[in-house]
Amino acid sequence: MACEIANGEGRPCKMVVVADDCAIPRSKGETGARGVAGTIFVHKVARATAAAGKSLDELHAMASLCNSRIWSLGVALDAVTIPGATTMNNRLEGNKIEIGLGIHGEAGIRQSKMMSADEIAKEMVDTVHEFGYKPLNGSGIEKIAEGDNVALLVNNLGGTSNFEIAILTRSIVLYLEKVVKCKVTRIFVGALMTSFDMHGVSLSILSLDENNKIAELLDEASDAPAWCKADVWGQTMSERPSATLLPEVVVKPIAASDVINETVSIPNFSNLAKAAISASCTALIENEPKLTEWDPIVGDGDCGITMARGANEVIKRLEGGMLPLESPSKLLAALADAISASMGGTSGIIFELMLRKASTYLMEAQKSGKVVDE
Repeated sequence: MACEIANGEGRPCKMVVVADDCAIPRSKGETGARGVAGTIFVHKVARATAAAGKSLDELHAMASLCNSRIWSLGVALDAVTIPGATTMNNRLEGNKIEIGLGIHGEAGIRQSKMMSADEIAKEMVDTVHEFGYKPLNGSGIEKIAEGDNVALLVNNLGGTSNFEIAILTRSIVLYLEKVVKCKVTRIFVGALMTSFDMHGVSLSILSLDENNKIAELLDEASDAPAWCKADVWGQTMSERPSATLLPEVVVKPIAASDVINETVSIPNFSNLAKAAISASCTALIENEPKLTEWDPIVGDGDCGITMARGANEVIKRLEGGMLPLESPSKLLAALADAISASMGGTSGIIFELMLRKASTYLMEAQKSGKVVDE
């Protein structure tokens, strides 16, 4: 409509119809496939071309080239919530997902039982790969081949957490590179085409052209608020930047001459400490149900589980002889290590901080000759 109005007013305007949804067969009547998240790639390429000062014909040509090499598929656990509607779209109640669900809640290819991230990735990539794409100047359907460069858009459909979408993105990339054996050179992850409250993800695969024109336009900077910086993997790089491990900071070992042997005036300290630790941990484990019952009243409901996890780790290390019972400062530091390795949440941080502070206080007191009575 906007294109026709503009042309009617004497403003030169051209149109590109995006129909990248693989859930709709190419043979479907007059309407054809739906345009879904792949249109984001077309918008980005068109904008970068225009910003470079190219003509309308050149912009139309680049947008059309990009459009011809995209195909997409969505998967959702919940359908869209329509603002103001008197009824809920509840056809996905239970442990089900829908493959190919439209962004407005339109029916997809099929419903399925819940799958793992790896299974969903395989389903999405296989469906998109088999559907193929129609090159702008080609006569038939083509598929990405081994060694081809592709860009991915893993789009949050509206109600998916960053944690979930990151796990699925990893599965998608691994499957594409290990099974399809293409090169995923760019990964865009974000909420770019959404539906209200839809818990799902769409995958758009863009087969990059041999001359790398599309890739260069995708890499152009953008100040669009939702546009996300891509993880770019160049031809000369040995591994993906996001997969590169940062070197660990090496701490110089403490020399034997620098270790201060504490003077402990409490008789039978090792046995007393062992008994106290064991009794405390046993009490926490036995009372885990009660702590879990109480916590939702003032917290998030995981206090008992978190405490029990930490207590079990401490007991395991105590029984395995991994706690230096003869040295109060070293014992407190070792307990902090056990808490750090096993407990999460606020309580884990608080307990670890308390134990580490107590450990360093005792060490400093020993160095200064201060007597700690309590």
